[in-house]
Amino acid sequence: MRRPVLFLCAALALAGLSLLAPLPAQQSVDFAKEVQPILADKCVGCHRGDSAPSGLKLDSPAGILAGGDSGKVIVAGNPKDSLLIQRVTAKSMPPTGPLTDAQIRTLTRWVELGAFMGNATVSEAPAPVKPMAANYTSTPLGAFFNQYCIGCHNQRAKTANLMLDTLDPSHVEKNPEIWEKVVHKLRSGMMPPSGKPRPDFKAMEAMIARLEGELDKHAVSMIPPPGLHRLNRTEYQNAVRDLLAVEIDPAKFLPSDDSTRGFDNVAAALTVSPALLEGYTSAAGKISRLAVGSTKQAVEVPYRVPEDTSQDYHIEGLPFGTRGGILISHEFPADGEYSVKIMPISKGNMGNNTPFGEIRGEKLEVLIDGERKQIFDWDRSANARGGNGGMEAKFQAKAGLHQVGVTFLATNYAPGNDLDQHFLRSTIETGGLPGYTFFPHVGKVSIRGPFNAAGAPDSESRKKIFSCYPANPAQEVTCAKQILNSLARRAFRRPINANDTEVLLGFYQDGRNEGTNFDD
Repeated sequence: MRRPVLFLCAALALAGLSLLAPLPAQQSVDFAKEVQPILADKCVGCHRGDSAPSGLKLDSPAGILAGGDSGKVIVAGNPKDSLLIQRVTAKSMPPTGPLTDAQIRTLTRWVELGAFMGNATVSEAPAPVKPMAANYTSTPLGAFFNQYCIGCHNQRAKTANLMLDTLDPSHVEKNPEIWEKVVHKLRSGMMPPSGKPRPDFKAMEAMIARLEGELDKHAVSMIPPPGLHRLNRTEYQNAVRDLLAVEIDPAKFLPSDDSTRGFDNVAAALTVSPALLEGYTSAAGKISRLAVGSTKQAVEVPYRVPEDTSQDYHIEGLPFGTRGGILISHEFPADGEYSVKIMPISKGNMGNNTPFGEIRGEKLEVLIDGERKQIFDWDRSANARGGNGGMEAKFQAKAGLHQVGVTFLATNYAPGNDLDQHFLRSTIETGGLPGYTFFPHVGKVSIRGPFNAAGAPDSESRKKIFSCYPANPAQEVTCAKQILNSLARRAFRRPINANDTEVLLGFYQDGRNEGTNFDD
């Protein structure tokens, strides 16, 4: 029994000693070293000066103790009733991001120990990294942002990483991307945030409109260069006409255009294939020779009368007092002799070459630009050579676009005696029908030439191409430059630089070195 009693006595003695020992001193919180940096870094950016939200100024000890419009935010010794501690603990403040747990414990302990500040002042926080880019109060925009935005969006607070105090509101064109974001936030009503001072609606709209106006005034046009977009055949025909004063049928040079959703002039349909490039190259050579009148070889170009037109009546564009036939716009490549050969529509049944039409005594005339070149007796000429026709008119013509007319003289205007009405498309039936009497019809016209070509010195295309002509060999290069620059500017549809001229002049010089003359 003695040992347990001695153990109990020793334990009680030790317990008594511990109860009688003094408690450790309560740890204090240094406001200047521990609390002030937290407030300066996280809170003072917004809560300072006359624009402080809710009137809460945290940039001075007096402001911290006074609180804001809703009362005190610090209750010394009572963190639970201190609004500041409630907000930071709930991590609803500051808006730039919640405090760390260690910072929250420091503020809570500081209030719990009596919120002593000593001689420190919060306004002693470090100065901004650099001064404002401009005097914000010198312009309406600057004054607006200084009053409602700089408090949070500065170099110390760095709210949303937006530091308006580093920008110049009098020169928004220097930072358009940032100011565009500011406009977006203001226009959507997201800024200033709820609970902070904001201007009335009219003042806000006026400032937003002013800022948008400054951005629009200095906006840079961003027009990307167009992609590869070639001309379709119709546009190509028009471009050749405008550039060289030559009318062409693009179907004779280029394949048909594709279409996308019914359009043949959209980029999706205007692809470029090797075959098309070869077509462009071939067309360029032919059209160029046609434009300058260097064609020497005779060619034949056929024209067929459309089968869905009636030749019982006058054809628009031909002289009055004529009936049926065809009117042709033909580009004569050079001065020289040409011929027009006319083939009738034949009955065509079982090899029957007899010309279609039962009415006799018709006269057919050939006209060039409204001037009669020759007149034929249809009955005798159309039935010559076994019905193949012997109607061929020869004439001299200048280079250029001419109107070729082949038509019948309308000598009889009396109504027909047929009981049945004729077809509106009079060539739909060419085999002959009992009870019907038809006029003869022109089927095909072929224009051939030039024979004994003499160039094209006075054509419209040459006048448009040769803007000058050298009086002697010394003027040839200068004149060639003038011609090439004029053509290239209109063909390329842009100003011409020295490199463009040099490239084109190289082609001219290559041809000249081969012994060809200036025109060639």
